Amino acid sequence: MFNKICIFLSVACAAFFIARPAAAAAVDAQEYEHEQLQRVHPCGHSGRQLSNLTQFFFHKWRATYVDLDSTLLERWLKFHDLSDADPPIVLARVFSSPHQPLLAVVGAYQFENYLDGQVLVQMHCIAPVNERHLLRQYEPEALQTILGTPGDDA
Repeated sequence: MFNKICIFLSVACAAFFIARPAAAAAVDAQEYEHEQLQRVHPCGHSGRQLSNLTQFFFHKWRATYVDLDSTLLERWLKFHDLSDADPPIVLARVFSSPHQPLLAVVGAYQFENYLDGQVLVQMHCIAPVNERHLLRQYEPEALQTILGTPGDDA
């Protein structure tokens, strides 16, 4: 009888100590998956969403903006050799602020996600203009030279 009780207690202890690490590993895996899900953003992270940057520039510097039309966009892309960017840049936004003497230009690509053939998510994400920068700054005259002179067809 005593042997049966000892065997039962040994099995119960072994089951308790062996099952706990497996349960803890499952919880860790769930926490890791939850962290990964929170980090997913169509633009990489929310700071690269054009609407968020636009709001930031407005609140920080009272910046206004204008989006380049297709002709001016092509000129800007061609000047910076970004015509073949992947994903393709479909929009360039020029920011101007009374607190900042330079103009800022941000390129953006279109992100779309579909569900059952219908657009579910559609947003503009900031496209890096080179390896280290998300925007370019210009003196107003320099940007005017890039986009074309006054009286041009643009």
